[in-house]
Amino acid sequence: MARHPRDALHAIELLKVTQTTKPFYEPSDYERLVEGARALDPRIELMVLLGGDAGLRLGEIIGLEQPDIDFKRGFLHVRRSEHENHVTLPKSGRERQVLLAKWMRRAQRRAGLKT
Repeated sequence: MARHPRDALHAIELLKVTQTTKPFYEPSDYERLVEGARALDPRIELMVLLGGDAGLRLGEIIGLEQPDIDFKRGFLHVRRSEHENHVTLPKSGRERQVLLAKWMRRAQRRAGLKT
């Protein structure tokens, strides 16, 4: 008697995979990280803020260029990502805009970026 292909699915044993979650900083820990970065170098502070508050990935931060910052309208244009000297679109596959908060603008000025 022929078996239906659906019956074979019941015979497949799924592998158990441990779910890993990425840790999030507690707000107080994150604030200490920002303060420590600020004490080291304003450019490091800006990188921490771009990742932690603006949500950019490392490759997107590396791929930023001066024209991507629109101080007049208050936006950061995420147009590219860079990894090992290879430039591509961001992971989402498309460009996006990120609203620049006032604190981000101050951090950019401290880092020596033109406004």
